Amino acid sequence: MDLIYSRPHTHVIRSTAVPESAANPTKYIERGWCWFESAVTAFKPPAQVLSDDSDQERPSLRIPAAPLRFGETLDTKKFTNGKADAEGVKALYKNLFHRSIHKLRVFADGSWASSREARGQMDPQAALQLAALVEYIVADPPLAARLQPQVLDLRGSPFNDAANFVAFLSPKESSELTLSLERLLCAFGKLGSITAVSFEALDVSRRGDDDSKKVYVEGLQRGLAGLFPAEGPCPLDANLRLLASAGMTEVIDRLIRESKTVNVDVRDEERGETALMLASCKGHTDIVRLLVDAKANVDMQDKNGMTALILASENGHTDIVRLLVDAKANVDMEDKNSKKTALLWASENGHTDIVRLLVDAKANVDMQDIFGKTALMCASLDGHTDIVRLLVDAKANVDMQDTYTGKTALLWASDKGHTDIVQLLVDAKANVDMQDSYGSTALIWASENGQPDIVRLLVDAKANVDMQDQSGKTALIFASENGHTDIVRLLSVAPAFS
Repeated sequence: MDLIYSRPHTHVIRSTAVPESAANPTKYIERGWCWFESAVTAFKPPAQVLSDDSDQERPSLRIPAAPLRFGETLDTKKFTNGKADAEGVKALYKNLFHRSIHKLRVFADGSWASSREARGQMDPQAALQLAALVEYIVADPPLAARLQPQVLDLRGSPFNDAANFVAFLSPKESSELTLSLERLLCAFGKLGSITAVSFEALDVSRRGDDDSKKVYVEGLQRGLAGLFPAEGPCPLDANLRLLASAGMTEVIDRLIRESKTVNVDVRDEERGETALMLASCKGHTDIVRLLVDAKANVDMQDKNGMTALILASENGHTDIVRLLVDAKANVDMEDKNSKKTALLWASENGHTDIVRLLVDAKANVDMQDIFGKTALMCASLDGHTDIVRLLVDAKANVDMQDTYTGKTALLWASDKGHTDIVQLLVDAKANVDMQDSYGSTALIWASENGQPDIVRLLVDAKANVDMQDQSGKTALIFASENGHTDIVRLLSVAPAFS
């Protein structure tokens, strides 16, 4: 049997059906010797073993049982001569297991799977079985010396992030997956041979339960620390992105110090991300410092044109922005999709301290995104008063128009009802009568949307109350149509009506 199953190119078709008329009606899987054969099949690639079992639609993942586990299960099976053969079968399996240790490498490098789809079978339950198997091997040093894989490849498995995930895992799912992943990583780490692991951590920025995310991140960190222990071999730089994403400062520090050929700018082939980008996005300041000190390229862009500085600015990581600015990162680089700079992202998202840092670093305050919006427009639109004040003080052009709607910062602030920002822009001598692509003025927008305080500010600033939009309507007409009595009263007594 060992000879049959050990041949690398031999396909085996197993007959497991027991006829109802058989003298011994015991089911195949309940028989001791048959269980032995089933256990032996786990040492052969799934695609090379077929059976007449109608429930088996496709080759499935089979993790070999450790001898102790095999023996426990065998004790529940039946032999035609009672239990006389049980001990002999256990000895046979243990001998086979020890002679076949080298075959278990396929479960580390992923080559057991014939397709990407098949890799999905390495689920939490299978991972726990594999972890238990590796732990058994680790407990026997001579055995462990014969299983020294250098790569652990979990791509395609449920542990690898998939773009089709809409939301993060539920608390139960997160707990199950994290427990198995942590145990699996730690088990392989005890072999003392792994230098590279291949999978992408789950994206915790997706919507979902915060406790689930915390459980996952902490478990991932413990697992990676166990996979790459201080006394183990130096990890390869291929791990940098995963380690940076997970916040593994100590492991990265060791990798940079011990590796003579480390490439800190190694990219993800699909998205073009570097470790510096991921650390900057996730807010891992100490890792960013390590990578900058290691001369990482601070201006590299991913496939979407995002730089480390843009990602840190977008996500509000002030200390990281300071590090990157001090490292002479280009503050005016644009991403490819929205054409936003770091300043535009920070202004849109309300990160005042970052805007101050970028302004002090001489970022161009008038650069426009794909829709023609400037940082001042973005801040005015979203109501970030302190940022508007910073940009006005930095001499941002208050009358620039976006290319999509033709609105200026004043028009956006008036439309959205941000009174304090309108006051700032009026004080900065913004043109109160500029019209957008539809002919609307700041006064028309404020009157239509029921913003009496803004209407009062604009009237006091000598806004032309008689200007018409493309449909011929004035601010008074819009206020009247929408029932804004107080605004109608303000406009009716404005200078143009006296």
